[in-house]
Amino acid sequence: MAREKMIEKGVGSYISTLLREYFGKGPSSVYVTVADPYIVIHLRGFLAPTEKILLKQKRNKAHPGNPRYPDERFASRNHFGTI
Repeated sequence: MAREKMIEKGVGSYISTLLREYFGKGPSSVYVTVADPYIVIHLRGFLAPTEKILLKQKRNKAHPGNPRYPDERFASRNHFGTI
């Protein structure tokens, strides 16, 4: 168990340093979980201001899972009958 935690800390530190080196800004935090055969990495606070704006705009647009905006296939099927 202690060995896994050591690996998780090392991987998290390495990823944070690598991102800071290549992007000029690192994440506010990095959480790493090792569960053989997987490694799960969770980054927090890594989006640039422009990326945040784009995500906000995308959330406000229609998408298939939003009941207020039925997806095109559903609307087409109802409007034109069977496709």
